[in-house]
Amino acid sequence: MKLKKIASLALAGVMAVSMLTACDTASNNGDDNQGDDTIVTPVDDSFATAINGELNTAEKNTLTITADASLEAMLNKVADKFDDHSLQITAGNVVTAFVLDTDSTVPKDARHLMGMKDDASLTTAKNGTSWAPMGTKYVNNDTTTKLEWKYFAKNGSAETTLDFIVVDGGQTAEGLAHEVATQLKALMTEYRMPGEAKVDTKDYDYDYTGHVASIKLDNLRGDESFYVVAVEITKTPTEVVNAK
Repeated sequence: MKLKKIASLALAGVMAVSMLTACDTASNNGDDNQGDDTIVTPVDDSFATAINGELNTAEKNTLTITADASLEAMLNKVADKFDDHSLQITAGNVVTAFVLDTDSTVPKDARHLMGMKDDASLTTAKNGTSWAPMGTKYVNNDTTTKLEWKYFAKNGSAETTLDFIVVDGGQTAEGLAHEVATQLKALMTEYRMPGEAKVDTKDYDYDYTGHVASIKLDNLRGDESFYVVAVEITKTPTEVVNAK
């Protein structure tokens, strides 16, 4: 999979800044009072800001999205591993969709890089992987089999998931943010992202934080493109003391 040339231009810009930084550092080598010369390159948060702009106040109170340097670095490492077949299956008939592990090994590789379990996915049911919509209460909604989701369940454990959303490359920046926000909104239900729960004899409130990073890829023929968006969400439980 070929990356867009814009990625190379961005890298060149970072290298230029690094060279200027190195020159400035060298000029101060003789002065011990200059302090720490380490410069941290800020992460571009425009995409995360655009997604937040698509959320209403209640949704932002549930989940606010920010950019993250480590997530961006991971996405660049695994980008070449996305194959045409999995991307076309995912984005072929719908504008946006989560990439499931049955289509690609990239999500598992990505989770390893981020220090997560193989199955740390919003698509994981308690006994396997599901194609059910993310916002539904059960993995299967028939009367005989109602399997529950594995992650973001009502428990006292902190949980982090990592998934990919694939969007058709013809989208504008605003369109991309809208499509990703639409997927995230579907998750903001009491079934998928509960705000509170009683677990045994303890009461918990849940907070959620999210990180995103995106990259644009061409297929091998160069006649079709896709946005691949990495989405990391963490659930943090807080025990409520003296809850009634």
